[in-house]
Amino acid sequence: HLLRRGATFGLGLDSSREMLQQARRKSFYHGNLIQGDCAALPIRTCAIDFAICSFATSYFPDLRRFAQELSEIMRPAASLFLTDFHPSAHLRGWKRAFRHNDIVVEASSFHYSIDDVCDNFVAQGFELLTRVEACFGEGERRVFEECGKGHLLDQLSREPAIFVCHFKI
Repeated sequence: HLLRRGATFGLGLDSSREMLQQARRKSFYHGNLIQGDCAALPIRTCAIDFAICSFATSYFPDLRRFAQELSEIMRPAASLFLTDFHPSAHLRGWKRAFRHNDIVVEASSFHYSIDDVCDNFVAQGFELLTRVEACFGEGERRVFEECGKGHLLDQLSREPAIFVCHFKI
């Protein structure tokens, strides 16, 4: 959506070489990809004016350190969007998993409340502008049906699936 509105993809970072290879295959990719650790971001101070952390906060063992690293590399008035798996989804039995060669692999993760996430970022100088706890809806019906799970959409649309937080530094 952002790319259609004129945004450019400048930099992507992941600790996994395999995930970076997947990113290079995306049609929108036209920037630099860096393999690095989010507890020691390999980016100069005040270099970033817009960042998205998509479905990754629950993989960081030290969320405070990640928030501190981001606060150092972001320019004044920069925006940060964090999205992740909703904590209540985990409590309902949802798993952080993917399928590889017909084998289901469950990824280990850390379970933070949304308040914990927000508090860690606010403590590092971020201002929380918006917090959304979103449910699945009609927009996801096709995906559910293609996976043979269309019958679950009505039930799952009553409980939050993800959260999105918009911060400014």
